[in-house]
Amino acid sequence: MTGQETSMEESLEKERYDRQLRVSGWRQELLQKATVLIAGVGALGCEISKNLALMGVGKLILVDNDVVELSNLSRQILFRDQDIGRSKSQAAAEKIREMNRYVEVKPVEGDLRRIPLEYYEEASVICACVDNWPTRRWLNSTAVETGKPLVDVAMEGVYANVQDIIPGKTPCIECHGEELIPREVQAAECTLRRRRPEDLAQDLKEQGITVTLQEAEELFKAGIKTIFDIKYSPLGGLLKLNPSGGELIQRIRELLRPKMPALQSVAAAISGIATMEIIKILHRG
Repeated sequence: MTGQETSMEESLEKERYDRQLRVSGWRQELLQKATVLIAGVGALGCEISKNLALMGVGKLILVDNDVVELSNLSRQILFRDQDIGRSKSQAAAEKIREMNRYVEVKPVEGDLRRIPLEYYEEASVICACVDNWPTRRWLNSTAVETGKPLVDVAMEGVYANVQDIIPGKTPCIECHGEELIPREVQAAECTLRRRRPEDLAQDLKEQGITVTLQEAEELFKAGIKTIFDIKYSPLGGLLKLNPSGGELIQRIRELLRPKMPALQSVAAAISGIATMEIIKILHRG
């Protein structure tokens, strides 16, 4: 590229961001040098990725191990009918590149907890857009371990929440454990009492699910001792451990983990707030 072409390209890029450059104290160069890792490309991840791309963040790392489903299309703005069955991270990356060619996008397919740590270390900010507590807590620990700011955003129905976690400066998710983390998640980590099949049967009964003591004993044989185990352990592994109890495990899991209500309007609103939290962190350095 010649000097004249480079100058023209820089002029076009500056014009693209003209309106936000007019905001007092705005420093576009800080965004352009930044890398944001989006953990989860669902309704929230799509919205935040879109916002950051349009605003000119230099690099986005999009991590998700799921594929696009028809029910996603009512609230996940980066997907279309032709994307059904495709990797969410790949499909989202394509749309982001179409929106802003100046933004580098790295799609990563896989479990957030099993991708190389280097992705998190590269990030200027980690943004958690996940829908379960075990993964949220893992991301919180990873942010603390790597010293990376974490913006945690979540929604359910008409309710939503954003929390900034700056390691060493602000409270992290674990600091609010008693108030925020569901009881069954805490119970799964408790080593102070021995769990019995009767305990699991009672826990399920409190959730409105009745199992016999024999069924609870079968679940124990498969290593399933808490509601947490049923909800969040990889289903494939559970079925290998106890193929005969597969139908029981699947039935209980479906009752324990109904699909949560979600609205596009709520996703857009809370994602706008979360985006600005990321922008503020990038400006503070």
